[in-house]
Amino acid sequence: MVDFSLDLMSDAEDSITEVELNIMSAAKTYLLIR
Repeated sequence: MVDFSLDLMSDAEDSITEVELNIMSAAKTYLLIR
């Protein structure tokens, strides 16, 4: 049970960092285009 929740937490963190990286790259390209 504990291991399962830990796995879910790590997966959530991975997806969050992925989204943050996408946002960062999008912001950089937006600033460059602007």
